[in-house]
Amino acid sequence: MPKPHLETPGLDAKKKQTRYRECDEKEREAFLSALEKIPEEKRVWVDETGMDSDEIYPYGWAPRGSRCEAQKQGNRSTRERINLVAGLKQDALLAPVIFSGYCDGNFFLEWIKVALIPELAKGDVVILDNAPFHPAEKITELLQSAGLNNPDNGFKQL
Repeated sequence: MPKPHLETPGLDAKKKQTRYRECDEKEREAFLSALEKIPEEKRVWVDETGMDSDEIYPYGWAPRGSRCEAQKQGNRSTRERINLVAGLKQDALLAPVIFSGYCDGNFFLEWIKVALIPELAKGDVVILDNAPFHPAEKITELLQSAGLNNPDNGFKQL
Protein backbone atom coordinates (compact mmCIF):
# COMPACT_ATOMS: atom_id res chain seq x y z
CA MET A 1 0.00 0.00 0.00
CA PRO A 2 1.49 3.38 -0.95
CA LYS A 3 2.33 5.83 1.80
CA PRO A 4 1.64 9.27 0.29
CA HIS A 5 3.56 11.16 2.94
CA LEU A 6 6.68 9.17 2.06
CA GLU A 7 6.32 8.85 -1.71
CA THR A 8 4.70 12.10 -2.88
CA PRO A 9 7.26 14.77 -3.72
CA GLY A 10 6.82 18.00 -1.81
CA LEU A 11 5.07 16.45 1.21
CA ASP A 12 6.76 16.27 4.60
CA ALA A 13 5.66 14.85 7.92
CA LYS A 14 4.40 17.74 10.04
CA LYS A 15 3.16 18.11 13.57
CA LYS A 16 -0.57 18.75 13.44
CA GLN A 17 -2.00 22.01 14.73
CA THR A 18 -5.15 21.11 16.59
CA ARG A 19 -8.11 23.05 17.93
CA TYR A 20 -10.84 21.92 20.22
CA ARG A 21 -13.99 20.89 18.36
CA GLU A 22 -15.96 22.93 20.86
CA CYS A 23 -14.14 26.13 19.85
CA ASP A 24 -16.61 28.77 18.70
CA GLU A 25 -14.92 31.43 16.59
CA LYS A 26 -17.56 34.09 17.38
CA GLU A 27 -17.14 33.54 21.13
CA ARG A 28 -13.36 33.66 20.70
CA GLU A 29 -13.61 37.00 18.88
CA ALA A 30 -15.95 38.36 21.57
CA PHE A 31 -13.46 37.27 24.24
CA LEU A 32 -10.55 38.95 22.45
CA SER A 33 -12.59 42.12 22.01
CA ALA A 34 -13.46 42.19 25.73
CA LEU A 35 -9.83 41.44 26.62
CA GLU A 36 -8.63 44.54 24.71
CA LYS A 37 -10.63 46.72 27.14
CA ILE A 38 -8.81 45.35 30.19
CA PRO A 39 -5.52 47.10 30.98
CA GLU A 40 -2.58 44.70 30.90
CA GLU A 41 -1.67 45.52 34.53
CA LYS A 42 -5.14 44.34 35.66
CA ARG A 43 -5.08 40.97 33.85
CA VAL A 44 -4.50 37.89 35.99
CA TRP A 45 -4.11 34.72 33.95
CA VAL A 46 -4.94 31.52 35.87
CA ASP A 47 -4.22 27.95 34.82
CA GLU A 48 -3.34 24.57 36.15
CA THR A 49 -1.11 21.85 34.79
CA GLY A 50 -0.05 18.45 35.92
CA MET A 51 1.64 15.23 35.05
CA ASP A 52 1.27 11.61 35.99
CA SER A 53 4.22 9.71 37.41
CA ASP A 54 3.82 7.05 34.73
CA GLU A 55 4.11 9.39 31.76
CA ILE A 56 6.99 8.69 29.43
CA TYR A 57 8.47 10.71 26.61
CA PRO A 58 7.14 9.13 23.42
CA TYR A 59 10.34 9.60 21.40
CA GLY A 60 13.84 8.19 21.75
CA TRP A 61 17.00 7.32 19.86
CA ALA A 62 17.77 4.00 18.17
CA PRO A 63 19.96 2.87 15.30
CA ARG A 64 18.33 3.47 11.91
CA GLY A 65 16.12 0.54 10.97
CA SER A 66 15.74 -0.57 14.61
CA ARG A 67 12.86 0.01 16.98
CA CYS A 68 13.31 2.26 19.94
CA GLU A 69 12.35 -0.04 22.80
CA ALA A 70 11.21 1.20 26.20
CA GLN A 71 9.21 -0.04 29.14
CA LYS A 72 6.43 1.62 31.02
CA GLN A 73 4.48 0.62 34.05
CA GLY A 74 1.29 -1.28 33.28
CA ASN A 75 -0.20 -1.04 36.78
CA ARG A 76 -1.95 2.31 37.01
CA SER A 77 -2.83 1.87 40.68
CA THR A 78 0.61 3.17 41.63
CA ARG A 79 0.24 6.30 39.51
CA GLU A 80 0.73 9.61 41.29
CA ARG A 81 -0.41 12.91 39.84
CA ILE A 82 1.42 16.14 40.61
CA ASN A 83 -0.30 19.45 39.78
CA LEU A 84 0.53 23.12 39.81
CA VAL A 85 -2.06 25.90 39.91
CA ALA A 86 -1.07 29.57 39.81
CA GLY A 87 -1.93 33.02 38.57
CA LEU A 88 0.24 35.25 36.41
CA LYS A 89 -0.01 39.04 36.57
CA GLN A 90 2.40 40.68 34.17
CA ASP A 91 5.71 39.09 35.22
CA ALA A 92 4.67 37.98 38.73
CA LEU A 93 3.62 34.45 39.60
CA LEU A 94 0.75 34.60 42.11
CA ALA A 95 -0.35 31.99 44.65
CA PRO A 96 1.52 29.03 43.16
CA VAL A 97 0.48 25.75 44.76
CA ILE A 98 1.90 22.32 43.96
CA PHE A 99 -0.17 19.39 45.14
CA SER A 100 -0.67 15.65 44.69
CA GLY A 101 -3.90 14.31 43.23
CA TYR A 102 -6.35 15.73 40.76
CA CYS A 103 -7.73 19.26 40.58
CA ASP A 104 -11.49 19.47 41.06
CA GLY A 105 -14.04 22.24 41.55
CA ASN A 106 -13.84 22.20 45.35
CA PHE A 107 -10.04 22.45 45.38
CA PHE A 108 -10.09 25.18 42.74
CA LEU A 109 -12.65 27.31 44.63
CA GLU A 110 -10.72 26.94 47.87
CA TRP A 111 -7.47 27.90 46.13
CA ILE A 112 -9.10 31.04 44.69
CA LYS A 113 -10.52 32.02 48.08
CA VAL A 114 -7.53 31.22 50.31
CA ALA A 115 -4.50 31.72 48.06
CA LEU A 116 -5.30 33.85 45.01
CA ILE A 117 -7.72 36.56 46.17
CA PRO A 118 -5.45 37.80 49.01
CA GLU A 119 -2.73 38.50 46.41
CA LEU A 120 -4.97 40.54 44.08
CA ALA A 121 -5.84 44.23 43.98
CA LYS A 122 -9.33 45.66 43.61
CA GLY A 123 -10.26 45.87 39.95
CA ASP A 124 -8.04 42.98 38.84
CA VAL A 125 -9.63 40.67 36.30
CA VAL A 126 -9.04 36.94 36.65
CA ILE A 127 -8.96 35.16 33.29
CA LEU A 128 -9.23 31.39 33.14
CA ASP A 129 -10.24 28.70 30.72
CA ASN A 130 -13.52 26.84 30.76
CA ALA A 131 -12.26 23.55 32.17
CA PRO A 132 -15.17 21.33 33.20
CA PHE A 133 -14.16 21.41 36.87
CA HIS A 134 -14.26 25.22 37.09
CA PRO A 135 -17.65 25.97 38.71
CA ALA A 136 -18.12 29.17 36.70
CA GLU A 137 -21.04 30.70 38.63
CA LYS A 138 -19.42 30.12 42.03
CA ILE A 139 -16.09 31.47 40.81
CA THR A 140 -17.78 34.59 39.39
CA GLU A 141 -19.66 35.21 42.67
CA LEU A 142 -16.51 34.72 44.73
CA LEU A 143 -14.43 37.08 42.58
CA GLN A 144 -17.10 39.79 42.36
CA SER A 145 -17.69 39.70 46.11
CA ALA A 146 -13.96 40.46 46.49
CA GLY A 147 -14.17 43.44 44.11
CA LEU A 148 -12.69 41.57 41.16
CA ASN A 149 -13.99 40.84 37.63
CA ASN A 150 -16.40 43.76 37.69
CA PRO A 151 -18.82 43.28 34.78
CA ASP A 152 -18.73 47.06 34.21
CA ASN A 153 -15.14 46.85 32.97
CA GLY A 154 -16.25 45.21 29.73
CA PHE A 155 -15.35 41.69 30.74
CA LYS A 156 -17.95 39.01 31.08
CA GLN A 157 -17.93 35.29 31.56
CA LEU A 158 -17.75 33.61 28.15
